[in-house]
Amino acid sequence: MVEGIAAKRGIKEVTVKTSHRVILATGGFAKNQETRAQCLQQPANPAWSSVPAHDMGDAIRAGMDIEAVAPQYPTPGGVDLGDPRHDGTAKSVRQAPQEVFLHRASALEDLCDNIGVSKNGLAATMQRFNAMAHQGRDEDFDREGSSYDQYLGDTSVQPNPNLGPIKKVPFYGVKVFLGDLGTKGGHLTNENGQVLAAGQRPTPMLYTSGNATASVMGRRYRGAGETLGPTMTFACLAVDLITKSSKV
Repeated sequence: MVEGIAAKRGIKEVTVKTSHRVILATGGFAKNQETRAQCLQQPANPAWSSVPAHDMGDAIRAGMDIEAVAPQYPTPGGVDLGDPRHDGTAKSVRQAPQEVFLHRASALEDLCDNIGVSKNGLAATMQRFNAMAHQGRDEDFDREGSSYDQYLGDTSVQPNPNLGPIKKVPFYGVKVFLGDLGTKGGHLTNENGQVLAAGQRPTPMLYTSGNATASVMGRRYRGAGETLGPTMTFACLAVDLITKSSKV
């Protein structure tokens, strides 16, 4: 049975006991280099993540210490934005306004000079992309088949609303950096957000929500809000059950 938590407040260790319940809602482990290296596909640098610095997976480890089940190997909740023609290190938010974010040029060669990429390489990429756009087939990222892709596209563009040829000047270039939105995957729960131990047994007094739980979407990232919806839903269900059982 869980009776409370042991934590740090600054440099001081504190113990908080409760006669009601404990909800683990500390997020994932996006800033934990060791856990990222064990669970994520390489490369896995915590500096790439946009989450707060304390997203270290503390709740997941604490639950596993008392035999809570964490069945999924968590995966990043984001998109690989790497580009083989670019490399660089992201600046902090304070420095971002000082950086040139959007580059504009009337000629492709000038744009290449501005953003520091190969002129031949970008010209070949654009030629290949335009050919696919005219055919309506995306051989690189398959942006054509699903209704979700079609919904996000421009219906005035044919034959594929997701592929428009790059031909009108001026041309624009934007720096793109490798990054992630955090991790998802952790403790297995039941329909009320109760943390499950071996044999699907609820761990008495212990609940969890958010990125510290095993994702209802598994290892996939289906779209914006995928983690927010389940977080609010199961946190609400957990608090509702706690309130009823504790007669608060």
